[in-house]
Amino acid sequence: MLVSGGYRYTGGGQFDRHNLLTAELGLRVAEFLPNVGTVLGESLSGIDLLAGTGLGLEEKTKQRRSADATLIRDDGMRVVVEMTASVTPYFSEKVRRWVHLLATTTLSHSGITVLFVGAPKPDRTSQMKGASEFRAQMKQAVREAVREFPGISGSNPHERIGVALWEDFFPEPGMVDEDFLDLTVEMVGAGGSGWLKQSLWNLPLDPLRPGFLTAVIDNAAATASPPVWLRRGRSIPDLYKFALHQTGIPEGSTPSALTVDRLSNHPTDDEGGNQAASSQLPVFEDDLNPDDLAPFDGDIPHLPPPDHTQTDEWDELPDFEDTAAPGEGDIPVF
Repeated sequence: MLVSGGYRYTGGGQFDRHNLLTAELGLRVAEFLPNVGTVLGESLSGIDLLAGTGLGLEEKTKQRRSADATLIRDDGMRVVVEMTASVTPYFSEKVRRWVHLLATTTLSHSGITVLFVGAPKPDRTSQMKGASEFRAQMKQAVREAVREFPGISGSNPHERIGVALWEDFFPEPGMVDEDFLDLTVEMVGAGGSGWLKQSLWNLPLDPLRPGFLTAVIDNAAATASPPVWLRRGRSIPDLYKFALHQTGIPEGSTPSALTVDRLSNHPTDDEGGNQAASSQLPVFEDDLNPDDLAPFDGDIPHLPPPDHTQTDEWDELPDFEDTAAPGEGDIPVF
């Protein structure tokens, strides 16, 4: 639970630079932004958790994709982060899928917004011209997707999707731009026309079901991925109750202790757990002092020779060589 949130652990296919930048962005958000509820990584940012069973809807079994991270405000609004180092047809398709999701869900129901962060590799682009071209390509992909899926009232994608470069937030090493403190990003106008800078973090949210979108904040406190200061004071759910429920044991009842035979690992038939002396290891009772037992002063017995009639595996083993006569106390060797 602490490592993977109860989900199967999988290895990602992203490059180390991509993963480091995403983790660093999440940690900086957790440290500097106001009203942070929690920060989740890729393994807990799947499309099904964001827009399927996580919203009480049908499981999105055919959509295995996930965001790189999810930044959650203390009222439950989610900023889904997609970090990209290049603008390719795959990136354009990724933008298209997220815009389609925004067009089919309302902010009040899902709380989802999307932020695309461009981080072009510095050795492949010039500092000024390359960054400008990269930004223009990202904005073009968003504009085309918004025009394809304009949405309806209450689910307008252009109001919930933003574009920024890493340098917009962190222009120099050790420096933080004010735009980062409220995630001021570039957002396209209605119908994909024009661009303006707005704060994605301060987007107003009127939740459809109060308390529903904030449940993830308490649940995330049961994992070790959010920073410790985001886990303090949270109402962590009693996970043992879920385990009891899965086993069919009613909540509040105390199951009887199961006695298992220590040699066969099978449950005993006797409620008292009594077994024959030959099939039970000795146990020191409270009124028995082990120091009162007489020490063993006999000879160490020799092991019997193997029974070749029981298994063919013994055919490859050498026979015992009795290097010591019985009673001399030596352990036989092979």
